[in-house]
Amino acid sequence: MFSELLKPETFGFFARFLLAGYVILSAQARFVGQERPAIAETLIGAVILSLINQMIYQLISLAVPALPLTPQIGQSAFYFEVLVLPALFGLSTGWLLSRDWIPTGFRRFALPFAKPAEDAFEVAFLEARAPCFLIISFGDGRQVLGFFGPRSFVGGDRTTSGIYLERLYVLGEAGTWNVAEPARSCWVSLSDARSVEFVIPEEKANAENVG
Repeated sequence: MFSELLKPETFGFFARFLLAGYVILSAQARFVGQERPAIAETLIGAVILSLINQMIYQLISLAVPALPLTPQIGQSAFYFEVLVLPALFGLSTGWLLSRDWIPTGFRRFALPFAKPAEDAFEVAFLEARAPCFLIISFGDGRQVLGFFGPRSFVGGDRTTSGIYLERLYVLGEAGTWNVAEPARSCWVSLSDARSVEFVIPEEKANAENVG
């Protein structure tokens, strides 16, 4: 299959209708954390996003005055079509998605195969997508304090679930939150968790070193 992709007569087709979608997905991953879908879903998602990229490119082509078709211009247009435009599209949609600025009805266009929420904690995170602080409590009294931001994600299934926190904190004197030293992130398993508390930044305005 890969040898077919590299043939001159087929490379342009696969670059436009597959590679462009992968570029979009890779750029979105910079802002949107999610579980990696199955390979078949990834391929279909890349094709769908490539088609959307093609529509955008055609609209731009209509708005730009026709240029003389030279090898240099043709090559530059091709790289813009399959690399630059998909990267810009992926970065912009990823940034908007991380801030929940894209209406729910249009999210499928940006993330065709986003994993659906199946568990209670996933539903809670869908309702609280804005960056926030978390207090995860376990049955034996342990607590994990962390920041859930654009690079964090929640995932798993009904037997294994967890949260990736991009920043950890330790509880200081007088209840202040201090960044853990050395600074680190962490994947926290929720299999034994008793509760997950959401704390919006405004509620911790008097915390030290929170940012």
